[in-house]
Amino acid sequence: MKKLSIIYRAYPGISKKPIIDFKDKDEMMAFSLTSLKKALKNVKYEFIFLSDNCTKSQINIVQDIMRHDAHRFTIKQLSGIGNMESFRAQMNTVNSTSFDHILVLEDDYFVDKYDIDLNLKQLSEN
Repeated sequence: MKKLSIIYRAYPGISKKPIIDFKDKDEMMAFSLTSLKKALKNVKYEFIFLSDNCTKSQINIVQDIMRHDAHRFTIKQLSGIGNMESFRAQMNTVNSTSFDHILVLEDDYFVDKYDIDLNLKQLSEN
């Protein structure tokens, strides 16, 4: 079975106008994470969630969608440190992952099965 570590970072606001007109950040996160979870159907994964001051509702969305099927699920609370510092925290987290293949995501990224398959194939060949 394919194995993947996912380092996902989120913050409570919407930074730019998304392609799809979501009513709020919660709806956007649920949409993106639901697609990601479907894409991970045949992948053993760990999910590390860097929450940069996310709302309780947003944290619950991530937990409800990703925790159940994750091999390992971790939440790291950040205190509103901003884009650059949360990205630095994301990169620093790479050293503590369980699997060799790592996917770095943000809360507004859309990922489908083709993306996961293609990336794991490329990573396995190199």
